[in-house]
Amino acid sequence: MMDHAALARALQDAVLARHFERRGLPAPPWSISTLSLPLMVSLLAKSDLVALLPEDFTRPDVAASRLRRVVGHGIDVRGQAGIVRRRDAVVGTAADELIAQLRAVCGETQRAAGRRAGAPPAAAPVRGRDAR
Repeated sequence: MMDHAALARALQDAVLARHFERRGLPAPPWSISTLSLPLMVSLLAKSDLVALLPEDFTRPDVAASRLRRVVGHGIDVRGQAGIVRRRDAVVGTAADELIAQLRAVCGETQRAAGRRAGAPPAAAPVRGRDAR
């Protein structure tokens, strides 16, 4: 039986493979996945890898020429996120406030996206500085 992480990875690989296939390009033979954004940025800066990362996270590295933003890629990044917490856990005031702020920002983002149907997503591919 496939665990949730493996299933998510298989779906991610299938989505990327279809993206390349629609453009008449071969899918990359392998991919790297990590939950650590700093590790991914480090890998990108030292290689010719390509990744989809949040633009606001990579902005400093792009400004310092450690990474290069790729435009015209046609990849549309959409998805869902959620807030997970223990059912029986006591949540402090700070955590409650953070959750409320996250919900407010996500709600506003969804409303703004509805107003700008077809607007490009916040995530943009970036490429390692030595990539050609």
